[in-house]
Amino acid sequence: MRKVNIIEAASVRPTDATGKVWDITLIRPGLSKNKRQYSPGILKEALPLFEGCWSYLDHPTEAQEQDRPERSIVEKAGKVTQVHSGVDGAMVGTLTVVNPWLRETMKNAHDLGMDDFVQFSINAVGTGENVREGGEEYFRIDRIDKVNSVDAVTTAAAGGKVNRLLAAVKKEASEMDWKEATFEALAKERPDIVEKIRTEEKAKAYGEKDELHAAKNAVAEAEGQVSELQGRLTEVEVERDGAIAKAEVAEVEVAKHVGQMRGLEGTRIVVEALKNAELPAKAQEYVRGLLAVAVRQFAESGDDDAEEKLRATVERAVADVKGLLEGFETQPKVEGMGTAGEADTLTDTLKVEDVGDDVFEAWRELTRQDEKVIREYYM
Repeated sequence: MRKVNIIEAASVRPTDATGKVWDITLIRPGLSKNKRQYSPGILKEALPLFEGCWSYLDHPTEAQEQDRPERSIVEKAGKVTQVHSGVDGAMVGTLTVVNPWLRETMKNAHDLGMDDFVQFSINAVGTGENVREGGEEYFRIDRIDKVNSVDAVTTAAAGGKVNRLLAAVKKEASEMDWKEATFEALAKERPDIVEKIRTEEKAKAYGEKDELHAAKNAVAEAEGQVSELQGRLTEVEVERDGAIAKAEVAEVEVAKHVGQMRGLEGTRIVVEALKNAELPAKAQEYVRGLLAVAVRQFAESGDDDAEEKLRATVERAVADVKGLLEGFETQPKVEGMGTAGEADTLTDTLKVEDVGDDVFEAWRELTRQDEKVIREYYM
């Protein structure tokens, strides 16, 4: 078994109106013109080796392979992709032509009905044996080891030819000029692609519609929550205002009760002082009425010395009343009584021998003490 270089023909047909993409037959099974035998199995095993291989203008000469094995960019023409097994086990694929000269030449030849004007030949390395059979000798290819290129040539040996120019637009043809494609041509040549696009766009539209509907529902739900929160906030504000009003009323009530408690405390102080002074009942009644203003001032005052001032006032009132009862020898005066009365005019209307019940009645009239006020605050 020995290794040989394989130079075989390929066939190509245009598949794009611009001549950029072509349907190509790389190798057919059987005996080629240069006496090499390829079985369908060998070609199928070699499919991955041909996928993505480059295409050049003409095969390199022996000298070129020695001097520049990587080939020249000027001669680089295109690329072979989508390699697969075709009818009768032939190896077929798609040739995308980049070189503008080759593309125009192939397109012109195709338009003139000369698809064999440019032929294609594989440039590869294989392993096999010489075989003599029926008086004929040929080389049997047992394995293709390496693929160098698929090149454009004038004459090919193993059926390498242009099959057809691919359909106006083919999804897999990455080099296709989409600007030159029309929707009508696409619908005519590839209705499957058009239907797929329509299906996908319809699904996308329905999806967007569903998303929009969901978004609207979410917005409506959020607005409902905001409205509910606003209603609750209004309720809370009403409750807050009610609580503030109640607190203000409570403060007034507390102040009122505090004042009442202070008034009772002031009355207790007066009653206790009068009891200790051992005054007659009518005299005690008179002093309590006389000190109504002093007790009210005590109730309204928050001073620390308010009780001390009230007790001093009571003592002065008791002393004045005792002086009156002892013979009215001096003019009775009650200091610190505010607007308690006009006690300084008493000597102009009363004599010493008049001291008694009538004196207290006259003094009550002069000091203008109101029985109702006395009962409300101190009795």
